[in-house]
This record gives sequence, structure tokens and C-alpha cells, in this order.
Amino acid sequence: MRLSDIIKKAGADQQPPVGQAEQQPIQPQCKQPSVEPQKPQQNNVFNSNSQAPKPAAPPPSKMSENISSANNAYTNAINETKTLISSMSKDDNASFTITCVEQLSNLIDNGNDDIIMLADRATPDVYLYGHCVNVCIYSAMMAKGMGMDRDKLFRLAYASYFHDMCLSKHLMLILRNGKLGPEEVNSVHSISPQCIAMIERNISHLPQVIKTSVLEVMSIMNEQKYGTKERPATLSEESAEFAKLITITDIYEALTHPRPYRDRFLPHDAIKTMISTADNNFDSAMLKSFIEIISLYPLGSYVRLNTDEVARVTGVNRGLPTRPKITIITDSCGNRLPQHKLADLAASPMLFVKEAIDETKLKLADKKLMLELKAIRWWVKSL
Repeated sequence: MRLSDIIKKAGADQQPPVGQAEQQPIQPQCKQPSVEPQKPQQNNVFNSNSQAPKPAAPPPSKMSENISSANNAYTNAINETKTLISSMSKDDNASFTITCVEQLSNLIDNGNDDIIMLADRATPDVYLYGHCVNVCIYSAMMAKGMGMDRDKLFRLAYASYFHDMCLSKHLMLILRNGKLGPEEVNSVHSISPQCIAMIERNISHLPQVIKTSVLEVMSIMNEQKYGTKERPATLSEESAEFAKLITITDIYEALTHPRPYRDRFLPHDAIKTMISTADNNFDSAMLKSFIEIISLYPLGSYVRLNTDEVARVTGVNRGLPTRPKITIITDSCGNRLPQHKLADLAASPMLFVKEAIDETKLKLADKKLMLELKAIRWWVKSL
């Protein structure tokens, strides 16, 4: 399935070119800025020629509250996950009450997009910590975008959070700087009765319907991915639906985050890779929903504009995957802007994405900003 086919099905505007992830040198001559710098009392800034109405921006106090809530929830999620995985890797019989899944789900159900942007980060010491949390966030975001009710969203969030948890039994193997051999792969991805018992012990406080979702989805995912044969005799239609969705968010998260043996894919390139293998690996309707919700330029990713300015994606316009909302962070010469500039590309016809970029590999005039962009890829707080 081609990229253009998916965009066409999603009803996307294809006029602006979809850029490649290849890095281009900063142009020596600075271009005129695309929009005026943001003033504290103003709403989002659009192209001055646009006649589109300007939606009111959230008040600063609300924005600060959302960022703070997202940071606290993500920190708690990483810390809880680290404790749980460390315990399981040591065959510890202790059980833990996981609170982070409900906390993350509540934020997403209430429209906090800042938690979604945090899912672009990775944990440097053990990638599995961030993987479990990020897949949970992406899956809950999909549930919200697809209109699932609150209870179903919570069941999906728990199933996605625990679906790869058995990997904790093999931390030394999965952290090795190299690809595993066939026997090692079979060992890592086998779901032993001991592993299932450990997970059951740590979800014993949850309602039965959630426990059923967790165990059924885990069995489906492992059979699909690794050919294991632990699927229960009967499975609910809901668990089958969850597995199709989590297959997409699981692979997207894995591709867009580094592993000990490879660098990450840019989100834009990861989506194109998934589209190219959609017919064999994914449910096409589910992948279409994923692209409509996540967009070709997902929240938290970076792009270069046709003005050569660098911007971070801060909002998605449904049905317009090439026209996100952005915060411009540098001018066309790579200098940090003294004030953030906001733009909605859906309302700025003269401004569009030139290419997706890897913010950690930019050559900028501002060396301090270069270091900040590299550091923000990793979640190290409280670890």
C-alpha cells in the first residue's frame, strides 16, 4: 500500500510536498520570518493573509497545569514500570499496585496532549521501561481518537501496558548490543507459566474484565509476533480488536525509539515504513485510523518549513496529516528565536512542511540549543 493511497483514503490535503527525512544544510541567507513572534496576551499566530478564524489558546495557567500534570504522570509511570520490571527480572514474589495506567488514561481521556509528546522520549538504561509506558500512551490516544468509551479505553491501556511485560525475564539478553540468535529469540519471547503467574499477581487488584483483556491480548500478540502457542481456547472480539491496534502502536513505538543495536527511525519515516508493509502486517482500517489520529508528522516530532525555519509539531489537524500545528523554534539560519512563534498550517496556506528532520542531528548556529535538543530525546528525571 502506497503512502498516497493512505493519505487519499484519509481525505488528506496533498498539495504541500511531503519531505524526506534527509538532513539538509542550513541556508546561509536567512529568509523572512513566516509569522510574527508570539506575544503573551495573543492567541495562536496565523499567516497574516489568512481569513480563517483564530481559535482561543488555552490560558497560560491551564497550559502550565497540563505540562506539570503530564510530567508528573510520566515520571510516575517510568518509576513504577522500573520497579515492576526489576522485580520480575529477579523472580521476586512481591506484587505492586500499578497506578500509572489509570493516571495516563485519565490525562488522555481529558485531552492532555502534553503526555502524548512525552511518549517521544526513551529511557537510556533499559528501553523496556519507556516502551511499556509509551505503547500504553499511544494506544490510549488511539482509543480516544476512535471514540471508545472510557471503560474500554482503560481496558485497552492496561492490555497495551502489559503486553510485552514478559520480556522483563530476559533483561540481559534484550539489552545486549547486537541482534539475538534464533534460540535466544525463542527464549526471550516464550511466555512461561511462571511469567504469567507473576503478571497475574501484579494485576490481581484489577477488575476481572481488565485481567482477562491483559492475558488474552498478551497471548494473541505473542502468537502473532513470535509464533508461540499459548492462545486460550476462547477469545473475546474485543481482545482481538485490541491486539490489532496494539500491533500498530507497538511497532511504531519500537521503530521511533533507539535500541541497543540500532538508532531510531524518524516518526515520519516509521509511518511510511509501516504503510509499505501494511497489506501483510497490519489491519488496513486500523492503520488508517492510526494515521488520521497520529498524523504523518506526530506530536513532538520536528520539521523544517519551506522558510527553512525549524519547528516542533504541537498539534494535529484530523484529516490533514501534512498540515499540523507547530511551534517554530529557530529562524532560517538556525538561530534560536527569542520568543516562540505558533502557527496552524491548516490556516497558513503559504507555509508548509518541507521535510521531517532529526532534531538531534541538526547543525545549528546556537550550540546550546543543539545540546538541549539532543538531551530532550531521553527521559532521565528521577531514574
